[in-house]
Amino acid sequence: MDLFEHADEMEKVAVKKSSSVKRIKELETLIVKYQDSYYNGEAEISDAEFDKLWDELKSLDPGNAILHRVGKDSGNFQKVRHVMPMGSQEKAANPEEFFAWAVKHSYQEYLVEFKLDGASLELQ
Repeated sequence: MDLFEHADEMEKVAVKKSSSVKRIKELETLIVKYQDSYYNGEAEISDAEFDKLWDELKSLDPGNAILHRVGKDSGNFQKVRHVMPMGSQEKAANPEEFFAWAVKHSYQEYLVEFKLDGASLELQ
């Protein structure tokens, strides 16, 4: 590889990185917007569409702070401590994904159920 080929490759890498950074910023903006509309009772996109945005951001920037921020509700509900944490941000669509999640979250027991989109409930 000569000097010109090397410079050409470096330019391609810089362009790709620049477009990746731009897409990450775009995804952050969209995710925050759609989370806010969801938690305020007027979801603008389907859960499947939101999941695509979330998964794309996770693949481009796994350590992104947006991925670790928990949404907030309208504030009209009294806060209580859950007996067992309700981990709603991590999704597991198959046993392998669940086991990968479980390795990072050590509890004495787990209750695994199908999720109804848009609804979570713990009765005590």
